[in-house]
Amino acid sequence: MVKKILWLWTVVAVSAAFLTVLPVPAHAQKILEEFQKPLPEHKWEVMPQEEFEASTVLHEEVPLGDEALSYKIRLPEGWEQPQDVGISSYTLSDKLLGEIAVFYGPPKMYTRSRFTLEALALEYQLTAEQWFIQHLLRNGYTIQGMEVISDKRVEALFLVVEKDVTYVVRAVAEINGKRAVLAQYFLPTQYWDDEKVIQSEVMKSFTLLRPDTEDAEDMNTFYILDIAEFQYPSSWELKTEPVRSIDRLEVEIRSSAKRKRIKQKDDWKKTREQREREQDERTLHGRINIQLVSNFAAESLEDEIAKLKNKVLGTSLVAGNVIEAQDAFIYDDAISFGETNVYEAVDEESELLKYEIWFTVMGAGDYYYFVTLLTPSRDDDFFVWSRNTQTYKFVVENLTLQTDSLSTEE
Repeated sequence: MVKKILWLWTVVAVSAAFLTVLPVPAHAQKILEEFQKPLPEHKWEVMPQEEFEASTVLHEEVPLGDEALSYKIRLPEGWEQPQDVGISSYTLSDKLLGEIAVFYGPPKMYTRSRFTLEALALEYQLTAEQWFIQHLLRNGYTIQGMEVISDKRVEALFLVVEKDVTYVVRAVAEINGKRAVLAQYFLPTQYWDDEKVIQSEVMKSFTLLRPDTEDAEDMNTFYILDIAEFQYPSSWELKTEPVRSIDRLEVEIRSSAKRKRIKQKDDWKKTREQREREQDERTLHGRINIQLVSNFAAESLEDEIAKLKNKVLGTSLVAGNVIEAQDAFIYDDAISFGETNVYEAVDEESELLKYEIWFTVMGAGDYYYFVTLLTPSRDDDFFVWSRNTQTYKFVVENLTLQTDSLSTEE
């Protein structure tokens, strides 16, 4: 009971100590709010299952012999698959969606409905919602409604214009291991009122037959002495601090991208090593910091949080309001208590730059665990934000004690 009270007090201390007296206006969820539109089918009469099955044909395929892409779907009677779909040389790309299946409905006034199945090799961990929003943003599609079924599946309705024809597209985006799979039913707008119910039911019938739980990236495991361990994507760089005491341990992982070095007037004054080092200069995309502090070494939690705050913020960032509490995090069974909150932050030197700070405090054994993420805000760079936050969630949820360090205290 005493330990439980201590953890609750810790969370209160975190919230109080991390916030600045100069609040930042709450605005950081605009981009997500644009996509939080419910699907419209709750207004329709439900089609009886017997009627749906009687008017459709079950198709079950393994495209290109790839079991991870095997699927089934019920399409309306009369829909045909072209004999030559032109995918014999298809290979998964991490840049472009590749079409692996297509079916066409009967011709109607110079246009046809169609079903397509596309796949993309994932570069890094994402939820289906994050990947699909990226897809919509990249192509400039107009969203009509979206429902997040799980981290792995999202269903949506949006508009697409092709050769002067506007389609209402019902889509299912699903993450399956190292692949993002996108199934789409294209329906010309002039027929949507008559066929919207069957379109909805068809896409709900779409199912991937071989669920794959493999991570999109190769993962590394890092051991913090014999106390704790965590996993992180191999595309992130590990940076460790010298171990001076087992009372305070720290490790950091970073995501960055190379940028082209611009020649400067005083280059001739620099040594070759200086120029080479600057040539490899990188732009930091995200930073995750993990600190373990012994219960016995932490005289004041407020002091520990203040130190961490200064380290995360640096010299020009100012922390602001709480954006949200991340209640969906699933902590390892060895963790006694965990709490995650998200804060806004701005750069005082450039108010155009907006950031987010994700802060997790956990307790296990004889240590406090502080995990932080500094990332561009979701509104400023949704693509980078998605990658950073999903990596952070993965790191936090896989952070655990090593077996020999488990405390026997109740």
